[in-house]
Amino acid sequence: MEAGENMVERGPPEKFPLIDFEQFSEMGGWRLPFLYAGYKIAEHLRDRLEKDRTDKKKSILGELMNSYRIKWSQDFDTVVANAFPKPYAWYRFSEGASTIDVLYTVEHGGLEYPVYMLREDQRKPEEKELAENIEYVVKNGESPYESVEKIRPFYNDNFSKKAAVKLTRGDFSRLADPRHFTRWFVMDDTWLIQQYGKEIERMEISTSAGRKTVKAYKRPGKGAVFSYWFAGDLIYDLIDGPFDVIQRRIEKYMNEDAERVFLKNEYKMISGVIRSLFNPKPVPLTYG
Repeated sequence: MEAGENMVERGPPEKFPLIDFEQFSEMGGWRLPFLYAGYKIAEHLRDRLEKDRTDKKKSILGELMNSYRIKWSQDFDTVVANAFPKPYAWYRFSEGASTIDVLYTVEHGGLEYPVYMLREDQRKPEEKELAENIEYVVKNGESPYESVEKIRPFYNDNFSKKAAVKLTRGDFSRLADPRHFTRWFVMDDTWLIQQYGKEIERMEISTSAGRKTVKAYKRPGKGAVFSYWFAGDLIYDLIDGPFDVIQRRIEKYMNEDAERVFLKNEYKMISGVIRSLFNPKPVPLTYG
């Protein structure tokens, strides 16, 4: 692969003003209250119509209202994202980079490893599932969620809407395959859950390696989640900004693989700084 192939050239980082008046005008920002009202009305009518599922006409009208609800919601989201880029990115910060609601960890070798990740709509893991994942940690010295393929399904795709680009000063959009960045984001999000989330359960699990203690952490509130990613945004700006000119020159001679390694090391270094500043619990989270 030739140097520079499949890479997006580094330009000035995308600007995130509080209000982009040009975009507000072009996208019809004046429509926002009407789009929001239409979305709420369509949602209300859909819920009322879908209560009586035996009535075919009401069922069809309910589906129609739902299609309007989805369309107006998407239109509202698009206009806000472009007309108010900075507040929109902050809003996405508050949601976090993953869809994980509860994180299960096991302590091994003085560190905690993720052994199960649970979304709000998922059932609790069986003891057998936890035992198998714990045994994987003991045998391999890494979490069963260490790979891109295992952790990527837990990425919150809404984080890619402005938040990921703002956080990394545009680096996120430079990789031809952003899965690697999403993996790092989810890992950071689980660290946040383990460090700042409430421990809601502790259990002893029997495994072939003996009895192990598993802890379950509940995702912290939006305020704590926002604070972590907002602080990360500021630190990324302070560290990454001064090196823009040097990076532009170096990256002209990099292929895609070298670019990914470079961005990974840069992100890990910045992430390490953030974690060192916000590390309330003595036992850190690791993936191996």
